[in-house]
Amino acid sequence: MWEVIKDKKLNNKNKKELLLDFDKVFGLNLAQVKKIEIPEKIKKLAEKREEYRKKGDFKRADEIRKKIKEGGYWVEDTQEGSKIKKL
Repeated sequence: MWEVIKDKKLNNKNKKELLLDFDKVFGLNLAQVKKIEIPEKIKKLAEKREEYRKKGDFKRADEIRKKIKEGGYWVEDTQEGSKIKKL
């Protein structure tokens, strides 16, 4: 299961299908897991932060990161762009 998750050759749709198929054996009820909805306010802050990062204004970007964290979310910077996660 972990190999499927880490596999960079598989797209997310295929990973999901495989994991749900595996879950028929594991019984983890993965199909019942709800997707977390990120509030619009947090999304807008993250977009603004990304603008500052692209301009190289890391001080302001870090200030916005703190605001996002105060709102109960975390911004992770990846090669594909920033990702918002719930704390």
